[in-house]
Amino acid sequence: MIKIEVCANSVQDCIVAQNEDADRIELISASYLGGLTPTLTVLDMAIESGVEIPIMAMVRPRGGGFCYSEIEKEQMFREARELLEHGVKGIVFGFLNEDRKIDDTLWIEYILMNEN
Repeated sequence: MIKIEVCANSVQDCIVAQNEDADRIELISASYLGGLTPTLTVLDMAIESGVEIPIMAMVRPRGGGFCYSEIEKEQMFREARELLEHGVKGIVFGFLNEDRKIDDTLWIEYILMNEN
């Protein structure tokens, strides 16, 4: 069975996705930058508006690449925890190390956080 995930930038996008029978939503902001972390306000309002299909949230502090400073990594972990506390069903993320390879350490930490 094919699953439909809709990339949503707003509360209205989330409502439309649900009304059009999407299976889940990937909530982002700033799609013109490739997607950044959405605000908690948009997430809260989507849920308050009756959106019941699973919402996944992107966690990305800035446009550009996926190699982050220590401060950016801490920001991302804090934002992910807050989004999970506010009701997202999972986190969408990407981490690369300076060699442009997947940063396995951070990837595993994020997976464990999603499972808790």
